[in-house]
Parts: sequence; C-alpha cells; structure tokens
Amino acid sequence: MEPWAEDIKEIEANYDKYLEFENMDSRESYQVMEEFVETIEDEELRKKLELGLSLSKPFRNFKDIIDDENEYRMKWFSFKSAKYIESVKEQLERHNNNISRGT
Repeated sequence: MEPWAEDIKEIEANYDKYLEFENMDSRESYQVMEEFVETIEDEELRKKLELGLSLSKPFRNFKDIIDDENEYRMKWFSFKSAKYIESVKEQLERHNNNISRGT
C-alpha cells in the first residue's frame, strides 16, 4: 500500500471527483466467453470450449482449454480486452447521461 499512499489520500480527499468502475459480474464474463466461442472457426476447438463451458467450473475449463491454443489464446485476450473497454465506455456513458439529467 505504501507506493499508493499519496494516491489513496488524494482519492479519499476528493472522492466526488473520481469514478469507480464496476467489474463484469460472473454472468457477464461467462457471456463474453460464449461470444468468443462463437467467433472460433476451428470446429474442434469450438466444440471443446462449448463442452468446457457446459460443465462445472466453466471458467477454469475455458482457461485450461484456451491456454493450450497459442493462436486463439492471443485472440481471446484481444477479444476480452475489447469487451472490457466496451464495458467501461458503457459505464461512462451512463454516468454522463446521469449528469446531463441532473441525477
């Protein structure tokens, strides 16, 4: 915490000047994985991922399967990053709309 002490003090002193972004919940994260699977052209890999998502521990299964696929692993990271950016933009838009409505 020490390297962040000044930043933490600044945020605490001026909390109203900062926005807090929410992480995707597990339902949203699962949906992102499903959307990614739909983009996969390799039918065998797509079926493996679909099966992994349908079993217990879908997040672990997805990670274990995608980690063994170099090409698709990088595509996954790009896809997931784009979805996180989209989520942050949506939160900013909601925030800006609330400001413009005065709420």
